[in-house]
Amino acid sequence: MPFTTPSIQSFYKPEVRVHTTTTTFAPPPTTPGDGFTEEELADTLDPSHRKWNPEREYEECGIGELVPGPKAIKLYFAHNPYPLKLGQLLSIWTAFISDTSKTETPQIPSVTVHANLFPGRVTSDHVLIHTTPSSDAICRTPLGYKKGQPLSGLMTVKSYLDTGHDGVTGAKLLVCVKSIGGKKKISRRNGGGECELADVVLFDHTSEVRLTVWNELIESVKSWKAGETVLLISNPGFRVRANRKGELGITACTMVDVEPEGLDAEWLRRFATGLTRKESLCLKVPEGVWDIEAYEYGVTRMLFTLAELDNWLVDPPQTSLSKLFTDDE
Repeated sequence: MPFTTPSIQSFYKPEVRVHTTTTTFAPPPTTPGDGFTEEELADTLDPSHRKWNPEREYEECGIGELVPGPKAIKLYFAHNPYPLKLGQLLSIWTAFISDTSKTETPQIPSVTVHANLFPGRVTSDHVLIHTTPSSDAICRTPLGYKKGQPLSGLMTVKSYLDTGHDGVTGAKLLVCVKSIGGKKKISRRNGGGECELADVVLFDHTSEVRLTVWNELIESVKSWKAGETVLLISNPGFRVRANRKGELGITACTMVDVEPEGLDAEWLRRFATGLTRKESLCLKVPEGVWDIEAYEYGVTRMLFTLAELDNWLVDPPQTSLSKLFTDDE
């Protein structure tokens, strides 16, 4: 009988498999949801227990403390413009600035930063208009001005009217206000309604020129004073009227500095003050220097009324009349 080698399975005892009965439960049938979470459904069914997380800041107060009527109103895209004036001091908060070379707006010399502001619509943009008297003397130094040196690009009115307006970039005019005209309304040529304008006559030691301001810029002119207010106009607009006289305008590239600081501005103020004194029609009598009663009722009269002057012209006396006159009567 041939010899056989036992297999490895013969060394292990077979295991007896015990059958146990287990109870399995089938999962209940589920229906597909509608996409809302349980929290969203609870907020809808019970709004009083909903968590309130407003996007803006609100002031908490009791119902009894409420006062009928509006307390604060924010205007978005309002038709009423902001009360901006030329020469006002502003504080600006913005989250985005860019280089002027990357913008589509015309570039202005000495201006290197550009920013688009949408206060009210963009919560990060804010504009503060300073209206207190203490802010009148802040930020009055022109751009590019160095203390003790003349302002670069400065031209006289005469040289600008002759040749300076033709293709010269960065021109600056330092002028003083001579007179301010009244507000006028004109109709647009294309039938787009009416617009308002006002003419301001400006001068320096060489000549004078007319500046035309339109619509919302008229409010800035109302605070200017003839013979006192000094303006530094950079990159002014220029056009020739029908009478072939040039006039200035304010364009998108124009900068207007009101009451600027500097040696040239101080000289122009003194020059304007001297002209005002020369053009005065009547000199004031200082109190305590002239004896008013003696000059009016004394032997040698030097104070007359317009009625007495009229009588003197009708029947002039032998002596000459070189006196001071008053219009009290």
